[in-house]
Amino acid sequence: MKGSLAAMLLAMVLVKRSGLTLQGDLHFTGVIDQEQCSLGTVELVRRGFKVDYAVVGEPTNLQICVAHKGMEWMKVVIRGKSAHGSTPDKGRNPIYMATRVAREIENLNAILQKKYHPLVGSPSINVGVISGGDDLNIVPQVCFLEIDRRWTPEESLESLYQDVEHILNRLKLAYPGYQYELLSMDDRTCPLRNIPLDVNPDIPLVNSLRRNLEEFTGTDPGSTSFRGWSDAALLLRDLGIPSVVFGPGLLEKAHAADEGIEIKNLITALQVYVGLIIDICGISEE
Repeated sequence: MKGSLAAMLLAMVLVKRSGLTLQGDLHFTGVIDQEQCSLGTVELVRRGFKVDYAVVGEPTNLQICVAHKGMEWMKVVIRGKSAHGSTPDKGRNPIYMATRVAREIENLNAILQKKYHPLVGSPSINVGVISGGDDLNIVPQVCFLEIDRRWTPEESLESLYQDVEHILNRLKLAYPGYQYELLSMDDRTCPLRNIPLDVNPDIPLVNSLRRNLEEFTGTDPGSTSFRGWSDAALLLRDLGIPSVVFGPGLLEKAHAADEGIEIKNLITALQVYVGLIIDICGISEE
């Protein structure tokens, strides 16, 4: 992200120092907390921030990303019956039931993989955390599963929860005596929801990026999707701002031990950002 920040800020500096007068307004928003709850962009939404277009500078290796999946985090709470570890038959162990739920979710993921969106690919579901139990000699009372669900633009938020509810309902019938609860982990994600992005690839913003990339790299990359999640989805849905994800750097380098960015990639991003500013804002002849 520092690569995009540097290229964007320097692009603004170069336009300013060039003496060019822009016909339109140019804004830079260095928002916080995108990795957690997107509180910076939530504040922009609260203020009703409005522009014609937006570029979110995630590391896309200079690919123009017009779509990405949504991200929903869920928690399954399974309650059984506690007992002494020496008499497990007198209890109902929710860890065993949690493993059954996890296996059903694994099966659900195989079904989801058969679906396909032309830009973002297949939806997915993954159990990322399982936790429960207090000590080795106790049949636990409760167990938790935390689930990451990546969803495509044609899916609905309601359907994500219905899929997991169907699993829990089947297990209730097969294994009575346990209690199940499915919760949204909205305290750990964006309060406006981490929804999918799906923007029109023929808007002037995308066309300008393509023209400038062709000028400075010799190739037209077209448009594609972003593998992660970004604030662009909130800008589009909640503020009506057509937004794309575009920036220097490789996503797989993010959070890596050898995190870095190629200087050539950074310079190209700077050139494209300057060209984009001139295209979209326009130059005054005064």
